[in-house]
Amino acid sequence: MSKKREMSTAIIWYTNDLRVKDHSGLAEATKLHDRVIAYYCFDQADYAQTAWGFRKTGDFRAQFIAEALVELAHALAELGIELCYHQGDTAQGLAELVAHNKAVRVYTQHHWMPEEKARIANCQKACSVEWVFHHNSLLIEPDQLGFELEDLPWIFTEFRKKVERNLRIKSTQQPRKISDIIPEIHPIPDLRSWGIKSVTQPAHSAFPFKGGCIAARARLHQYTFETQKVAWYKHTRNGMLGVDYSTKFSPYIALGCISPKTIYRTIKEFEAQHIKNEDTYWVIFELLWREFFAYTAMKYGSLFFNATGIAQHPSPEVPQSIKNRTGNPWISPKPIDTKGSWGQWINGQTRVDFVNAHMIELAETGWMSNRGRQNVASYLVHELGIDWRWGAAYFESLLIDYDPCSNYGNWMYVAGVGNDPRARVFNMERQAQQYDPKGLHQKTWLQTSLF
Repeated sequence: MSKKREMSTAIIWYTNDLRVKDHSGLAEATKLHDRVIAYYCFDQADYAQTAWGFRKTGDFRAQFIAEALVELAHALAELGIELCYHQGDTAQGLAELVAHNKAVRVYTQHHWMPEEKARIANCQKACSVEWVFHHNSLLIEPDQLGFELEDLPWIFTEFRKKVERNLRIKSTQQPRKISDIIPEIHPIPDLRSWGIKSVTQPAHSAFPFKGGCIAARARLHQYTFETQKVAWYKHTRNGMLGVDYSTKFSPYIALGCISPKTIYRTIKEFEAQHIKNEDTYWVIFELLWREFFAYTAMKYGSLFFNATGIAQHPSPEVPQSIKNRTGNPWISPKPIDTKGSWGQWINGQTRVDFVNAHMIELAETGWMSNRGRQNVASYLVHELGIDWRWGAAYFESLLIDYDPCSNYGNWMYVAGVGNDPRARVFNMERQAQQYDPKGLHQKTWLQTSLF
């Protein structure tokens, strides 16, 4: 029996699902309630300095979030839904909103990392309402996997083969308009008191895009149907200069400006209308990598933040070759001199220009190519012998497309304490010759460096 719409108020607590389309929580809320209010909190903990010494959310990502919220507020207003902001503690702001509006239900996103789970728990304690959770960030929802989480494969290839055998993507209803009255559009809170400042992308940035659900769909359409660059994706994905060597979807997916389901369906539509090849498939392949890290984080949780990663988990599926790998010099963290090798890595002042160019690009744009990320991570861990978690924390601060599962999952992977039987040790000179043979990326960033 289908549920009837209730004459009541519901709250949509937005986190990393900043859109209205393909949003199961919003669709359900507008179907069942006659009044819906959206809530987003600029939680001070997300902008504070971490134990590693970096601000958790840097300027570029903060600006991208603000741009995304502006577009979200207008999209919600067209449905008759007000987006309310709170600056400070998430639980306090949500509790006040629930009480003031006599809300009976809160809809929000499933999270499985320790900090996010703790925040949800605090909010549940503060709000005596019914809670409804959705998996808006996933391509494949848990009940569509085809196996239980405890049976999650250790190696990505095995995971991919398993899910591809019977890949089913859930459809999502669209939200209904609940009022013809356009609600007030509130200004974004001023975060300057928290040290956040406005930034501008340099002209040669590989990521000059704005945040938002409209911008996300525009980029998706441009990369697929307008330029058809998707048909060459696998051949260009290791590029480093320009806007079209890769999809640039990741920041939009990380904040939920667009869902991986929407991207998947668009790729399939493009394949049906134009061409289906290894390149178009490789975009879906990358989406599956993201799913793999998400489910791995769901299974192993806090081990993502341990020096030994998930490698020391007692489960029998962890290869013995990884469990035996305990001789890494960075296993025991030690104080790091910011003027020494660590500072040189951050500031792009190492002996390797290939590394330096990428680190400068990251500092000046909040972006770095996938090839660059693998190389600078390998250099930090295997050449400099520094605990991989320092690098992961630094990336967390600066990257526009930061996602805890993918970021820490990839760092573990490179360090040899994640889902790979090998430690990813790259030869910097060979990598530079192969992926930047004319030195154009190095010239671009080393010549324009602010350092």
